[in-house]
Amino acid sequence: MGRRSRSNHAAPPPSCPRGAPPPFEVVPLLVRVLAGNVVTAAMVAACLNTIDATVLRRLHPAIAVAVADVPWADTTTTVCDVKRWRAALPAAEGCTLSRGSPQECEMVCDADIAHLPPTLRLLDVSHCERLTRLASLAHLAALEVLNCGNTSIVAAGVAHLPPSLRELRMNFCILHKDSDFSHMRALRVLECSGLKSVLGAATIASLPPSLEVLDIGLSASGIENENRAWPPGGSLAHLTRLRTLRVARTTCIDAPALATFPSALRSLDIERCTLTTSVSFAHLHCLCTLNAYDS
Repeated sequence: MGRRSRSNHAAPPPSCPRGAPPPFEVVPLLVRVLAGNVVTAAMVAACLNTIDATVLRRLHPAIAVAVADVPWADTTTTVCDVKRWRAALPAAEGCTLSRGSPQECEMVCDADIAHLPPTLRLLDVSHCERLTRLASLAHLAALEVLNCGNTSIVAAGVAHLPPSLRELRMNFCILHKDSDFSHMRALRVLECSGLKSVLGAATIASLPPSLEVLDIGLSASGIENENRAWPPGGSLAHLTRLRTLRVARTTCIDAPALATFPSALRSLDIERCTLTTSVSFAHLHCLCTLNAYDS
């Protein structure tokens, strides 16, 4: 009963020096979460944008490494310096080079496109009027979504655009009359409202059968008397997956032309179009929405 165990005489553990935090508190909690736990870091990064990432990179070297590995797809933040952006976020998959302001648009040129990473999936260069027909996106082999509206990127055609594109928005562009879209076998959405040239029958024939949304009308903000004629021989019959079609402000749509509109269409916009009296919509048995205002 009175015998004491050896442990009772053991020396007490050394105390931490005054003012020195325990080892597990040396690294801030945020650093341990983002740079020490891959699963948690991915969840946190999904709640952030690249502005947040820019601040976090300065917090700790480990954070900078973790941030660099995130496949950022932020297209709401404008990138001002492509070289620095790519160096900091080499795994980024989304990029916006302009929001339409003259200051931002004036800064973007063909050289900036060349510095974009091949991992990019989403790109918005709309209103960047300094971009020319020489700007090549061929190296962006993973690009799926492109908005190049109000630029000259497609002035020489679309052959230099990557075949991986699923969505292409090129409103108010100058498009070469012989443009061929046939290499874009994955294209689902094509918006080219307000083109400064009329799509020819051959260009329409080159549109891939994968298309589900097609806008080749004129914008409501366009000149009222700028209605353009449907190209003779232009047929959409091969676009069997097409669900949404906009051909607003188009003239001379006759019965043979409208008969080529795919029967699977669910939404059709023929606002302010000129149709011949013999046209028939009877074959559009899936149509749910029809805008024929002032036609």
